[in-house]
Amino acid sequence: MEKITENVYLQRYTAGAVGAINTTRGLVCVDAPLLMEESRLWRGELMRLRSGSDRLVVLLDMHPDRALGIRNMDLPVLSHEYTMRHLAERPVTYRSEGSTGAYVDTTEMSGSYRWPQVDIAFSDELQLTWDERGPIRLLHRPGPRPEAIWVVWEAEKVVFVGDAVLHSEPPFLAEADLPAWIESLNDLLTDRYRHFAIIGSRDGALKRREVRAQIAFLERLQGVVEKLQAEPSSEALQAQINKWMRKYAAAPQHQVLFSARLLHGIKGYLRRHPRRSLP
Repeated sequence: MEKITENVYLQRYTAGAVGAINTTRGLVCVDAPLLMEESRLWRGELMRLRSGSDRLVVLLDMHPDRALGIRNMDLPVLSHEYTMRHLAERPVTYRSEGSTGAYVDTTEMSGSYRWPQVDIAFSDELQLTWDERGPIRLLHRPGPRPEAIWVVWEAEKVVFVGDAVLHSEPPFLAEADLPAWIESLNDLLTDRYRHFAIIGSRDGALKRREVRAQIAFLERLQGVVEKLQAEPSSEALQAQINKWMRKYAAAPQHQVLFSARLLHGIKGYLRRHPRRSLP
């Protein structure tokens, strides 16, 4: 377990990084490991922390890589109201959508996961007054998904940004709102967050230059999307994906996963923002 600040911790597992904030009242967990055996290990790590008796887990969005392991934590779940509403409407059992580029679809148990239910929800902002040094703020920050939220603790200058910034692997784009995403990241680069530790759900600790690189990628992506909207071409899309994939130094099995993620993401984005359809 990695110690980010005096009372903020991070651990990396199969589908990415999870976090915990140790307050005077108890532990605020941020997301959960995907696999059950990883959840057991994570709960064991948390039990070794000296903290108050209360516990809850914050679900940053409803991407299956983070949402499907939440039940294993056996804690009250706090998330955005969009997440609460849409999870309540879904069948309990997860059904894979095919090659989406999510880690869950690479596991042998992908057909046995169950969606969680959210116990506490908010719309724009919620403050947890669990520590005498200041509240933990949950902020709605759409971009990679419409329900995405950040967790901000100004007392120790830490912000968890979920999938808003990815450095070592490509982003998830199927549910994205590119202008809102860029706006959120520009806010992350303001003086308000200048001395904050920035924690991403895939890479863990991030640098401000990696936030700038994500903005630059999204701005270039907008141009690519506009061309594909005007003149849909599966060949042009695959050529662009092959070009993007050169920047990711990943193992062969992850190269396949990441390429599928980009293909699924761009096609999903174009379906939601069509001019004409890809053949």
